[in-house]
Amino acid sequence: MEKFKDHPTYTPKELIGDVRREKGVTISYKVAWKAKQSAHAQIHGDHVFEYQNLRNYCQNILEANPGSVAHVQEKLKVAFFAYSLLTMQA
Repeated sequence: MEKFKDHPTYTPKELIGDVRREKGVTISYKVAWKAKQSAHAQIHGDHVFEYQNLRNYCQNILEANPGSVAHVQEKLKVAFFAYSLLTMQA
């Protein structure tokens, strides 16, 4: 996991070589790719999950900051975070 954090461009091919060298095991490219994707999701979060939570995020903005405006606009069945305008009242 640390390797992926420290080197974001770490490739599946490099992972294959490191596993072979460090563990004496040969893994397939597909296994290395899945390991990289899994590490990326753990480090940066799951984008699908985050998109599903956009409405909750907007609701939290509105509850925490009365008078704020937060809006999620959906186009073509894909959720986009259109804009968030936060205005704090003194």
